[in-house]
Amino acid sequence: MSVDLSAKSLAQWFSDPEQHKCGYCKSSSGSMSFGMLTEELTVEDYKDLIDRGWRRSGKYCYKPIMNETCCPQYAIRCDTTQFTLNKSHKKIMKKFNKFLNDGVFNKNTYTHQQDESTIQMPGFNKVSTIIDLYQEITTEEGNLNNITYNEVKDTDGDKHLAQTSIDNGTKKSNAFADSINTSSLPIYNKKGLKEGTGADPTRPPCKKAKLLRLEKKKDKLSLKGEQLPLAPKSNGTEKSLRQFLEDVQPSFKHKLKLKLISTTRGEEWKQVKDVEFELYFKYQSIVHNDPPERWTVRNFERFLVSSPLKLVLERMDVSHETFRESSDLFKKYQMAVHNERPDDCDDDSFYEFLVSTPLKHKPFPNGIDGPGYGSFHQQYWIDDKLIAVGVIDILPGCLSSVYFFYDPDYRDLTLGTYGSLREIQLVLDLQNKIPNFKYYYMGFYIHSCPKMRYKGKLNPSYLLCPETYTWFKIDKCVPKLDISKYSRLNEDSRVVDTNSGTVDEVNKIMVVYGHKLMYMRDFLRVCEDQKDGFNNLVKQVGKKSALNIVFWVCSS
Repeated sequence: MSVDLSAKSLAQWFSDPEQHKCGYCKSSSGSMSFGMLTEELTVEDYKDLIDRGWRRSGKYCYKPIMNETCCPQYAIRCDTTQFTLNKSHKKIMKKFNKFLNDGVFNKNTYTHQQDESTIQMPGFNKVSTIIDLYQEITTEEGNLNNITYNEVKDTDGDKHLAQTSIDNGTKKSNAFADSINTSSLPIYNKKGLKEGTGADPTRPPCKKAKLLRLEKKKDKLSLKGEQLPLAPKSNGTEKSLRQFLEDVQPSFKHKLKLKLISTTRGEEWKQVKDVEFELYFKYQSIVHNDPPERWTVRNFERFLVSSPLKLVLERMDVSHETFRESSDLFKKYQMAVHNERPDDCDDDSFYEFLVSTPLKHKPFPNGIDGPGYGSFHQQYWIDDKLIAVGVIDILPGCLSSVYFFYDPDYRDLTLGTYGSLREIQLVLDLQNKIPNFKYYYMGFYIHSCPKMRYKGKLNPSYLLCPETYTWFKIDKCVPKLDISKYSRLNEDSRVVDTNSGTVDEVNKIMVVYGHKLMYMRDFLRVCEDQKDGFNNLVKQVGKKSALNIVFWVCSS
């Protein structure tokens, strides 16, 4: 068989499902997934895979077995053409711009920010795709002084826990309180003042602090014979995301600079690798409490930087040596899942996990100017200091967020959310050049994990049905997920997966076995015991990707 492999994706399929510890609910063996090690992927094939619920972590691609895994993970994306900012988003951007202006962190308006803690990925014991989480405080300004930390938790689960602790404390004290005759005792508050009977219904309600400040300013100006200038009338249109992000003046104390660095163009990456690694080391050590020996430059490159994106297929061959190397790398991944030993993070294994990407770089179509398709690092610099890096994949029609990390010294700026807003703006910028480029993929959504709720707040967000592979607005899906953690999201029972393969199509899959390229029908004559595993492959990746990818099988 003569086939031009330069146009093909190359992957090793593991037919046996993986079962391992869950990084979300901490079940010792409840997480179930399919996986494959991809040496190279075209951006088109990877886009098709994520539309069937796959994600990549380095070169390893995995797909949760949705109806069996302990915490079903639904692919989630946002339609940026319909994106709307909420109050929290606006506060975060204003806070960031204020810092650029005066260099001062406004502690009083700090929005509590959590990290989606270290999450174990199928095949690895490392961190998953992460966008830092934020929490929105919706209380009135006048009530802020009476709010404790536990009461401003944003997630429903945290609110429940806070209320439960209060209720339990009340119940425990009731027995003691009931034994005392309090009818004759005066009631005092903490300051020793007698408590009132509540608001006086005969008087108007208190004015908001903002209105009181405005009236006070107006009175001061009137004493000087001046008037408060009228605010410009609104034209009825909301400020756009770009207007919020670019509300920065030349006179500001600090300057923000963004750089989009391809991990496939050697010289460009070499110039910034050291400073980016220093930031990543600091982030992992402080935010995730990782021991220093766990992160080396080679490890960092393996997870987030290294890329096989080449104009020629020089990193992939059908020779025995290439196959052996791929198999060894996979074994190292498996070792990392089951053991947390120091040598699990040696240079070679770390390089292949933390940096490598299987995506082949490809220019935009029709000579359109821009970064092209592939894997990139978007760097955030303030003055001459790198403060954050977003690792992203630019694919046909969408931007997929892989990972985001930042300098913990700047955590008060809620950089995780700020970074996601910047990435949405990048999608909108690219859409001006490529009209069908409009989706922002955020990895997975787990309804039982409160830390995932922030993803649904990027409105409008959609979840992928695990049976029909069609998308549905998250607000329509939540009632189903409230009842059952696994659910078919498509309510029309007549709709089926249109990308599943027939027996004839399975036979046309290309396989490399024993240094030979052959069709699946010929391979199964030699290895009949592999039939069930490869029939399942088509169901999981879809016939479109299955016919485009060349699968290699290690001969025993």
